[in-house]
Amino acid sequence: MRNKLKGLAFLCMAVALPLTAQNVTVSGPDGKLQLTVSCSEGKEASYSLTYNGKQMLESSPLGLETNVGDFAKAMKLTGHKERKIDTVYMQSRIKASKIHYQANELVCAFANAKGQKMDVIFRVSNNDVAFRYTLPRQGERGSLVVNSEATGFRFPEQTTTFMCPQSDAMIGWKRTKPSYEEEYKADAPMDVRSQYGHGYTFPCLFRVGDNGWVLVSETGVDSRYCGSRLSDVTEGNLYTVAFPMAEENNGNGTVAPAFALPGSTPWRTITVGETLKPIVETTVIWDVVEPLYETEHDYQMGRGTWSWILWQDGSINYDDQVRYVDLAAAMGYEYVLIDNWWDTKIGHKRMESLIDYAQGKGVDVFLWYSSSGYWNDIEQGPVNKMDDPIIRKREMKWLQEQGVKGIKVDFFGGDKQETMRLYEGILSDADDHGLMVIFHGCTVPRGWERMYPNYVGSEAVLASENLIFGQHFCDEEAFNACLHPFIRNSVGCMEFGGTFLNKRLNRGNNGGTTRRTTDVFQLSTAVLFQNPIQNYALAPNNLTDAPQVCLDFMKQVPTTWDETRFIDGYPGKYAVVARRHGKQWYVAAVNGTKEVLKLKLELPMLAGETLSFYNDDKELQPQLQTLKLKADGKLQLTLQPQGGAVLVQDWKTNEKEMGAYLFTYFKDDTHSLYFAVSDDGYTFTDVNNGQPIIAGDTIAEQKGIRDPHIYRAPDGTFYIAMTDLHIFAQQKGLRNTEWERDGAKYGWGNNRGFVLMKSKDLVNWTHHVVRIDKTFPGYDEIGCAWAPELVYDEHAGRIMIYFTMRMGNARNMLYYAYVNEDFDGLETEPRLLFQYPDATKSAIDADITKVGDKYHMFYVAHDGTPGIKQAVSKYINRGYTYLPEWVDRVQPEEFIMQQIQNQGAYVHGIFNFSNQDKFRTSQGNIIVYNGSDCYLFTGLTSVGSDESAIGFIMVDMVTKEPKMYQMSGATEMAAQQSAQGKVQQYGYSASFPMIINLDGKATYFMTLKDRAGLIKQYAFVSVSNYTNVGTGETIDSALRNFRQVMGSSNDGIITGQNAKEVEGKVYRIASEALGESITYKLILKEKPDQIFTISYDLSNELALTEPGDRVKINYMASGTGICIATAFDNLEFKQIPDEETAPPAESSEAAESESSAE
Repeated sequence: MRNKLKGLAFLCMAVALPLTAQNVTVSGPDGKLQLTVSCSEGKEASYSLTYNGKQMLESSPLGLETNVGDFAKAMKLTGHKERKIDTVYMQSRIKASKIHYQANELVCAFANAKGQKMDVIFRVSNNDVAFRYTLPRQGERGSLVVNSEATGFRFPEQTTTFMCPQSDAMIGWKRTKPSYEEEYKADAPMDVRSQYGHGYTFPCLFRVGDNGWVLVSETGVDSRYCGSRLSDVTEGNLYTVAFPMAEENNGNGTVAPAFALPGSTPWRTITVGETLKPIVETTVIWDVVEPLYETEHDYQMGRGTWSWILWQDGSINYDDQVRYVDLAAAMGYEYVLIDNWWDTKIGHKRMESLIDYAQGKGVDVFLWYSSSGYWNDIEQGPVNKMDDPIIRKREMKWLQEQGVKGIKVDFFGGDKQETMRLYEGILSDADDHGLMVIFHGCTVPRGWERMYPNYVGSEAVLASENLIFGQHFCDEEAFNACLHPFIRNSVGCMEFGGTFLNKRLNRGNNGGTTRRTTDVFQLSTAVLFQNPIQNYALAPNNLTDAPQVCLDFMKQVPTTWDETRFIDGYPGKYAVVARRHGKQWYVAAVNGTKEVLKLKLELPMLAGETLSFYNDDKELQPQLQTLKLKADGKLQLTLQPQGGAVLVQDWKTNEKEMGAYLFTYFKDDTHSLYFAVSDDGYTFTDVNNGQPIIAGDTIAEQKGIRDPHIYRAPDGTFYIAMTDLHIFAQQKGLRNTEWERDGAKYGWGNNRGFVLMKSKDLVNWTHHVVRIDKTFPGYDEIGCAWAPELVYDEHAGRIMIYFTMRMGNARNMLYYAYVNEDFDGLETEPRLLFQYPDATKSAIDADITKVGDKYHMFYVAHDGTPGIKQAVSKYINRGYTYLPEWVDRVQPEEFIMQQIQNQGAYVHGIFNFSNQDKFRTSQGNIIVYNGSDCYLFTGLTSVGSDESAIGFIMVDMVTKEPKMYQMSGATEMAAQQSAQGKVQQYGYSASFPMIINLDGKATYFMTLKDRAGLIKQYAFVSVSNYTNVGTGETIDSALRNFRQVMGSSNDGIITGQNAKEVEGKVYRIASEALGESITYKLILKEKPDQIFTISYDLSNELALTEPGDRVKINYMASGTGICIATAFDNLEFKQIPDEETAPPAESSEAAESESSAE
């Protein structure tokens, strides 16, 4: 069930009973909207609607007239049944992402005079009615043709209309009408005939005087019916459902739809409200339909550029398209749309190069096609590719091979069933090839966003191109924009193709039509007009001539929405609509009039919030201000003539206000959750004295957690995701088997769930266990799911969880899903995020980091020795490109240690029975990180020796390159014991030490911990003499104590960056004995303000040095005036070898040869 998102329906059926009174009433869940179905026996069936007791629709006819029987006259209501519907579904391409649909369903059973049966199904929610006709087989007849519908909508006398007329067929440019681009009439009386005399296209808005508003449309139209419209008004204020005109499609195809039996008509929808709020917010169009096919593709919504809207046909060439690709890349947009003529003016072959160029810029491509066929006179190509299934599939195969992401198909012939079949065929075939589809020159969508997973928009409106074609449309732009949220865009996606920043609508921004609306009006339409793929009317020149504030807004405005709210407005005058993307609200307002408009708005969802306020100044120039909304959420807003405003919630937490780094981890012995904090992100301190913050057995099904990942979302909320898994459950007596299921079949771990936690304050947490196999059908055979991490997907506006998963005992791959807003479940089923290119190898444990405009996913590659690799993508949830280079391929610790042991054991080969020069590692090791390098460090002892070390070895864990340091002294264990002896009264234990260069001497450094594992003290131990120990409660105090023991003093640890060299005459020199050590202190005449401390073992010349001698000293400068010498040479001494013992002189050639041999 990949894309078929269905909720649970809770059903309550009444038994169907014959009625004596031919009258049935059903109300919405809140009781305000009431539907009454009436049918006097032998008469016509009808229905009526009231809202809050006010008449919204008067008695309106029901019924069909078909070729197998008349179901409109002489009807009898034979029974009815009712049920409650309560469903939740998800949808990413409409005005809301999570829809909770509650309705009462009434099924009325009718029979005509011949006894033939028909049901009418009504679904009544709080503000919506949807109904359709369902017919069983009629005797031997297994199909029927619907000649006409009696279905009607009769309005009260005071009603006015807001409707778009249906045009004549086969008229207009290239005989492309009807294209659903006629002009609306606002508040028109019902008795005015439509412009062409053919009625009106759906949707149709009615104002029922002071009673409220009614929106009429249809949904669920697919290849099994035609698209319908409303007739002109007839006697008694009645509008009826009308079928396509015979002239549509150049006269081809039937007007009357046909379907197999049993079968149903599409749904007729009616939205009712006392205000416009239900009209704008309705989702009934999608509530009553279902997905028609599943998809395996993960379609990404986004923004695009397209040259044709301003630069027209002349821009369809390679160079201009490169400019628009570059524009999309500069704006951070996902797509570029290349319009008509590309097949001849660029060509398929060169288009492949252009697509490669775009993809190299991180921009994907949509290509334009004509719907083709016999229904218009279009010349623009590609033609004759979309109407024939064989040619269409061949073309789509090429598109898929090139990596094209979608197509825009233009110029359809009407609403006949044959055309509906073409729409569906294009959509279905496109999904088989991973292509999204936009329709232009087309009919209005009818629930298609939910029915077809790759459908991403239709024009079906007087759209942006008309602003180029005539000044009249520019003059009326503001008026028309104030209609769409209430009518056309209320029932489906609207691919308007607008948001102009050019003042003059031509290529040079210096001619053509003139835009009347302000820049902020244009910005507002990017929010006001809803379509999941938005191709904006920006031009390359806007990067330099448009206000920066506008460009910045257009770079960050989203195209998908999680919630939509009507705030205020009146069709044709003004509109204020709020949309939420993730946690961020956008409020768009436009003024359709030529007067200043002052509004009082109520924005309770933004009460007390800080907002970015885009508006027009008095000179109609765009400005950006910061606005703090009052606690009551009320705002007085002034809109300039044909101007706009946008309010954007500043919802992200300021990182500068954050106080520390928080780290989560678990321990094998407890399988519980731990916290640690840090000021710098490097050194962490346990929270809760090293005890669990939350015990694993209190939150996980398996009584234990692993792999916790904490994430702070941009709004400041904390989220934790953990693996629900206890690997020692059998040992702990929590289950009788090692794993929950058969380990041979499902492998290691074989868990199927995560633990999700959410908090605002790190104190109060919600927690939920999410089982993938119980959430989504088809996941029963999960082998294991683990290592979840969280990230906020700004494009989707929600939290994304990504994790490692395998099916059965197969290889491990990386998957992702989206978590719901309550963080108690997954909204989407897992989708593949990345798989290792070698089908025999696994990729696990991913971590995604955004660097610049790219996402870098680091993961463990099980390719030979496991290590870290990365994959890179422009998108957070798809398109990761495999990079073969190892980022960090660290050799296993045990492997390195074994190789050192082998080297020591076989130093002179296998047959070394005397153990000559054999060595082994000490009883421990440490891992040392130095920038991006990683080393294993351990001591070396001779085989059979005592506590003495013969040296140390450091091995690069990536390259395995070893470095051996020969140095006699104490082993790590001896140093640990010495340090523990220093504090034996406390019973502290010493950690395995690391070796450091301290004052030019090899020194062990370690921590001293109590029985609870908490660090209490630090210790320094001399390698050469492990009885020299310095301890302290801080590193500095331990260092001072150690230096006192060693005979030197300094306030800070010295590093190689302080190394210096000096020559001079000795001014004063003295020696000091501390224990077994002797330290010389010396002052040079040239540096009277510095004291050099020199250990006796640096040079035998120290004991013979006197004031006045010239010396050379290498030393470490500490900045305190005390200099620690690392080398000493008395230049007064000339050590000439004895002639009797000196080696004979050699030729340079011989010396060189001997040196080479060595």
